Amino acid sequence: MQQSLTAFVRDQTSKNLFCSSIICAQRDYSLSISTLDIGLMQGRLLPDRYGEIQSFPGSKWPTEFAIAKELGLSHIEWIYEKRNRDENPICSPEGIEKIKQVVISTGVGIVSVCADYFMESPYLKSNVDERRTLTEHLLWLVEQVHAVGGCYIDLPFVDNSSIPDSSYFSSVVEFLRPACERAKELGIVIALETDLAPSDFRQLLQMTRELSVAANYDSGNSAGIGYDFLKEMEAYGEFVQTVHLKDKSLNSPTMPLGAGDVDFIQLFTQLNLLRHSGPIVLQAARGSCSDRETICRYIEFAVAGFEEVKGVR
Repeated sequence: MQQSLTAFVRDQTSKNLFCSSIICAQRDYSLSISTLDIGLMQGRLLPDRYGEIQSFPGSKWPTEFAIAKELGLSHIEWIYEKRNRDENPICSPEGIEKIKQVVISTGVGIVSVCADYFMESPYLKSNVDERRTLTEHLLWLVEQVHAVGGCYIDLPFVDNSSIPDSSYFSSVVEFLRPACERAKELGIVIALETDLAPSDFRQLLQMTRELSVAANYDSGNSAGIGYDFLKEMEAYGEFVQTVHLKDKSLNSPTMPLGAGDVDFIQLFTQLNLLRHSGPIVLQAARGSCSDRETICRYIEFAVAGFEEVKGVR
């Protein structure tokens, strides 16, 4: 029987935050997570690049799909960045065919794409000509995501691309409209990740309701800012379609799951009550042990949490 999440976190603390002696290859998670759409942010099972926690992993990307298959993960959230765009296979017909082959051979899909490109080139900090180019580029990305079989684009408006206040909302809608209209035709949802206060985020989502824009909920980013989870869900829970599982304390960097301020039982309960059916993506910190061991522990963590709240209505 699955141990409770509280007991699991206590157990992990005694093992120095998810660095244990388990041999992940001997564990079969596929049965325990088969009813959950749990995926992984691209690159977390491979050595980091640029000395950063998150980036497109370069030519080694197929290796991660094979490892993800062994761990029973259902999908990988693909990363699209500006700095390594020329080596990202999502940008070319040949690359897309290669992606499709790997997806078919491993059974690990691409349900969502994280459009970090637009953090590097933020629309709201761009001039008129640059905005026109970025609008066209987001429209182009919708086509590429459709080509690889994706259903969601997680579009970040945080950090360098943060929305300063509600006076910028009309510009955001202007940016989104062409891509969202095409996305609706293709059955793709664009989910916004923002650091807006809950009431402001709801206002923006209501302004884009006709475009079928959704919300991405990043648990760690919200905890890091200090937002009240229940107030967030009251404000825009109905719009949440994609979830990034992450942990932080107030103003801290990303931490191992269970080490920060996120109340995961509360989060899993709310997702259960909302009958969440979209992708749930592990985007937590890298551990002090191997990437494979770390992700194994995060899978256990997520499964334990959902098991604990199963049946709550």
